[in-house]
Amino acid sequence: MDKDLEQLLKRAAIPVGKRFLWMPDFNIFQIQKFRIRIIKVSSWALVAIFAIWFLSGLGSTQPVKVESADRNESLVEKVAQLVVLPDEKPLVATVSKIELLKGNMFFVGAKNGDKVLVFQKNNKAILYSSELGRVINVGSTEETEIKF
Repeated sequence: MDKDLEQLLKRAAIPVGKRFLWMPDFNIFQIQKFRIRIIKVSSWALVAIFAIWFLSGLGSTQPVKVESADRNESLVEKVAQLVVLPDEKPLVATVSKIELLKGNMFFVGAKNGDKVLVFQKNNKAILYSSELGRVINVGSTEETEIKF
C-alpha cells in the first residue's frame, strides 16, 4: 500500500517541503537560481547582439558615412584629373543608404558605394562614382542638405 501511495503522489506532483515529488534531486531554490542565471545570460547575449548590430552600421540611419581623407588620397587624385579641385583637404563620405536620399536632387543617379568629396571652406561638394570612374554631380554643400 505504501508503494501505491508513493506512486500516486509522484504522479500528482504534490509539493513536499522544499521539493516536488516528481523532482527529488532538485530543490526550489536551485531551480530559481538556474532561471535567474538563464535570464542574465540571455540579457547579456541580447545586449551583445544589439551592440554588434549597431556598431556594424546596420542600425545607422545616416545615408552617408564620413571617412578619413588620408585613406582616400588616390580617390582625390582620380577626381582631380577630372575636375579642378579647391586647395583644401576634403571630407570624403561614402553613400551607404541611397534610399534615404531619393528626394535630394544632388544625389540623382548615385548608387550605394559612390563617394562624396566635401570641401567645406569653398562650399563645394563632388559626387564621384568609382564604378564608372566619372563625376556624377558637382554642387554646393547647401545643395546636398546633409550634415557632415
